[in-house]
Amino acid sequence: MSVADQSFLTEGQTIVHEAEGKLRGLVARAVEDGDYDSVVTITDWAKRMRSIVAGPITGAVLAKQWRANGGEADEYPKYYRADNKLVMIGWSKKMDTDYEHKSPRVVLDQLVPILLESTKDKPIAIKDILPRLKKDNGSEFPEYCVRTFLRWLKDKGLISKNGHAGYFVKNPENFHNLVYRKWKELTDKQT
Repeated sequence: MSVADQSFLTEGQTIVHEAEGKLRGLVARAVEDGDYDSVVTITDWAKRMRSIVAGPITGAVLAKQWRANGGEADEYPKYYRADNKLVMIGWSKKMDTDYEHKSPRVVLDQLVPILLESTKDKPIAIKDILPRLKKDNGSEFPEYCVRTFLRWLKDKGLISKNGHAGYFVKNPENFHNLVYRKWKELTDKQT
């Protein structure tokens, strides 16, 4: 077998393994939504994908190949908008695959005035933010929804985190306008 043949096989194995990893991520989302019929079906597909490659490629091997091809961990997270939600694609070291969190825009709309109450000397902790964000039915949003927006705002340089003390707005005078400008700049992908 030539070096070129091995390269094609390695690339093929990587593609199959990436597909299996994406299916695992989809299973996690289906579990989160309680769609157990899809969980069973997609799990079966993922098992078939894994069985296609003769020798399993571990996550460590994939990560090494990814880095060798110029991939960097700092390529994550990735953000876009879909159906008036912030979608964050992150990388799970534990699962060796990407994952997705979706958070409705209403979380951002409620979060902005709360964050404006913070200062560098008096940051606001996540535990003080969570109970103040409410769905229409009065229940709290899941913590990951709030953390998704906090991470996006931090990644955009609009807020800072002061350890466990919490978050504060860097530029309170322009915060509102900057937040919604950054929101509009997100790539809009309709699902």
